Amino acid sequence: MAKLNGTPTNFLPNSHIEAAQSVTPTKATDPRLSRQVAVTDSASSAIFRKRFQAILYYKKALSEESAWLLVGWMKLSLGKALEEQPILAGRLRRGEGGKGELEIVSNDSGVRMIEARISTTLEEFLDLKEREDAEVELVFWNDVDDQNPQFSPLFYIQVTNFQCGGYSIGISCSLVLADPLAIISFLRRWVDIHNHMVSEADEAKLPLFYLPNFKPNGSFLTNPIGSNQAKHRGKIMIFKSSTTKDLNLNDEAHKALAL
Repeated sequence: MAKLNGTPTNFLPNSHIEAAQSVTPTKATDPRLSRQVAVTDSASSAIFRKRFQAILYYKKALSEESAWLLVGWMKLSLGKALEEQPILAGRLRRGEGGKGELEIVSNDSGVRMIEARISTTLEEFLDLKEREDAEVELVFWNDVDDQNPQFSPLFYIQVTNFQCGGYSIGISCSLVLADPLAIISFLRRWVDIHNHMVSEADEAKLPLFYLPNFKPNGSFLTNPIGSNQAKHRGKIMIFKSSTTKDLNLNDEAHKALAL
């Protein structure tokens, strides 16, 4: 039994999706890249349901910090990062006039970015006994459409706002698109681009894609990942990083963990 705001409850918290947008490279990819998928089955093959997933949790560090503000800058920096790896913003298609084998083409269709909120604090969520089942609410995924695979995103990023001001970033990427090492390398590069962009920006300036300015009317999407799928996923490992002031920066083990 979980507790929300000190009151016992048998219900797991649900996330409410406020917005969804495809983030494309900031420059058109020319020439387009393509990569053949070495799978003989259709898009309903189990390989198209396999994915790399990770959830990063963050406490609110500053009073002016906001996940809505963060995700606005994330959309801008992600577009820049995708210029260097446009295949991650691509889609599946059939080669040879739509009748050949499946391939991935860098057609700039974009990474799907989800903005959501959840009716609990970060601390309460992490203390849930059923947290592993609840975490499906923080990482969006939709299986590839067997009939129309060319319309299915292969990379999702979900930023979820908690009531306390903390937030999570859920990453979900098809293993057909990239292996875990390649995904992690891309995420590191994206972080570098994002930090540089934010440091160069005027602190008083709001990003172009700042959701509160659009006054959303409420949730209009649901996360299609069900609890049954969650029970068949890989083992979860949790890494907790202390704040800089708590770390002994001369400790090589702490440096390795931070990296």
